Formats: sequence, C-alpha cells, structure tokens
Amino acid sequence: MIKCDKHRKDHVGGCMWCGKRLCEFCVAKREGAKLYCDRCVGMLGNIRREPLPNVGRQPLPSVGRRFVMKNGYLEMDGEMHGRV
Repeated sequence: MIKCDKHRKDHVGGCMWCGKRLCEFCVAKREGAKLYCDRCVGMLGNIRREPLPNVGRQPLPSVGRRFVMKNGYLEMDGEMHGRV
C-alpha cells in the first residue's frame, strides 16, 4: 500500500495542485473527490468555483476554402470564400 509523505499512513489520494500523497490527516480541504494539502489550500485562498455560462453551439464560420467531391475524391474548389 502507498503511504503518505508525512505521516506514513495509508494514502487516500493526492493533492489536486501539487500531487503530494495524502492520508486522512494531511487532507486540508475536500471538494467532492478532489483533495488539497495544507500548503496548496493557502495558495487557493478564496477562489470559488463558479459554473460557466451556457452559450450553446456556435455556427461554423463561412470563411476559407470550400471542398467538393469530384470522381469520388474530395478536392478544393480553388476559390476563397467569405471574408479574409
């Protein structure tokens, strides 16, 4: 069994920032399955996780070359389309 770096107890995971092996005594902060050591918790400070806004799918830009099928092969049509 893998031991923690400090207490030589069985490790329960690693710090999400520095990767240090942690036992139950070493875990300073737990966010779900994520563990942090005391040194990295001090660096985290008051950082909070906030959900990103849902922007949905954006349409692809109509800029660049277009491709066409000719005789079973994909070829560029030779012209640039859209704004450059």
